[in-house]
Amino acid sequence: MDKNPQTVLEAKGVVKRYPGTIALKGVDFELKRGEVRGLLGKNGAGKSTLIKILAGLTKKTEGEIAYFGLKADVHNVQDSETLGFRFISQEPSLMEDLSIAENIALREKELHKGLRRVDWKSIYEEAEKKLGIIGLDIDPKIEVRYLKVAEKQMLLVIREIFSEGAKIIALDEVTTALSLEETDKVYDILRKNKKGGQSFIYVSHEIDEIFQICDCATVFRDGEVVLNEKIENLTPDDLKKAIVGREMQVIHRDVSKEEPSGKKEKQVVLALDDVCNAKLKDIRFDLYRGEILGVYGLRGSGRTELLKTIYGLLPVEKGTVVFEGEDISHHSPSQLIQKGIGFVPEDRVEGLFFGRPTAENLLMTTSTSTKKVHGNAGLFLNAHSERKLFVEVSKKFEIKAHSPGAEIDYLSGGNKQKVMFGRSLASESRVYLIDEGTKGIDIGTKQEIYRIMGELSTQGCSMIFTSSDLEEIITVSDRIMVMYEGNIVCILERKDFSKERLLHYADSCSKTSGNTSKRGSDL
Repeated sequence: MDKNPQTVLEAKGVVKRYPGTIALKGVDFELKRGEVRGLLGKNGAGKSTLIKILAGLTKKTEGEIAYFGLKADVHNVQDSETLGFRFISQEPSLMEDLSIAENIALREKELHKGLRRVDWKSIYEEAEKKLGIIGLDIDPKIEVRYLKVAEKQMLLVIREIFSEGAKIIALDEVTTALSLEETDKVYDILRKNKKGGQSFIYVSHEIDEIFQICDCATVFRDGEVVLNEKIENLTPDDLKKAIVGREMQVIHRDVSKEEPSGKKEKQVVLALDDVCNAKLKDIRFDLYRGEILGVYGLRGSGRTELLKTIYGLLPVEKGTVVFEGEDISHHSPSQLIQKGIGFVPEDRVEGLFFGRPTAENLLMTTSTSTKKVHGNAGLFLNAHSERKLFVEVSKKFEIKAHSPGAEIDYLSGGNKQKVMFGRSLASESRVYLIDEGTKGIDIGTKQEIYRIMGELSTQGCSMIFTSSDLEEIITVSDRIMVMYEGNIVCILERKDFSKERLLHYADSCSKTSGNTSKRGSDL
């Protein structure tokens, strides 16, 4: 093993075998002091497996691991933490019924020191100090269950990075739930702390992130390291090619299908008229047959609430939602599924049934929305049809699960996201409500999802697609609707798309925002 004093972590020939598959095939990995190393690869490439081995969450089958030049046997999480390793996952694991301060104190073992008197004043002061580092103006006495997902993620970041003895921190897709401002705060902490000697493993599917924050990049493909290089020697295309194993074909919407002026009017499949609730203000727009309508806005703009309102998860307090000529303003989600409306939520925790098989999660809405596994043909035929459909959709989205019966809990974050996307496809939805549907998904699968969206569009399906990725929303959309504080600011035609224009409208002040009687125009 390397005795270089600058090497804080080294893996040599690490192999991990699971029944029926090899997740890691002799991986070598090195991390230097004060380095931020990007870790990339398709979902299921082996990134998370390596992190779990280093964190003591699972055991390697073969190979050696050394911390600070000394061989280490990591049998559990306590072993890795004693060595200075910390793991921040993309799905925050916190004690929900305890306060923010108690969650931080538990990390430092302040509540585990026998029967001595607890210094609550000191605990609250320490929590306030750490919250201030990342700009969270929250009472540390509040129970964690009342926090938003982004706030929980930020809490986990500061708790782990600033914990006593933390020297090596692995961050796994931690920015998927964060706004651009929150993400920048995380970057600032990493840049400052690496100067103090901390080292970071930064797992991400976002190529732009890697170039913003990382010093080096390591790419995994099919359980092997296929690229290991300094960022200054790489281009985005180099990383994309290494991740996918081939040159990436750029997919754009076919603008030739746009209706020339004077042609037959487009068919409206979904119409919102003056829709209001606690989050939305006088929302009016039409969704056309075969259209992909992008929705862009900063966090808190109302993007997610718009989709949840259409899907019946939030009430329509005023106005109407009409689908194919029928008022569905007060329909339940199960009724909307039957009518052909599918929903891919941003929050995986919200959209999945944990502890249940992957196949059940993928096909859970299928039996209520189609008749392909219904009727009196008997249990065997139903099971056969479901199995066939599961294989078909899993192959299309490259969902990596050991078997249809494997619990959804054990899938990677990206594969969980693909299950939720595939669920709407399996249900043969005609309108797809997709909220940040590609977050946590590798670049290769993103391209495949764009292609599937394009195919569904040509078949007459319509989509409302939210994304905080400017390049993505410009790539996939026919029109883009910009929102600000629950209002529609404008709806741009494809010929008017630009990153600068979208950012300008998304950051508009409330005086210039507001709806209008026009539908589909740049206000």
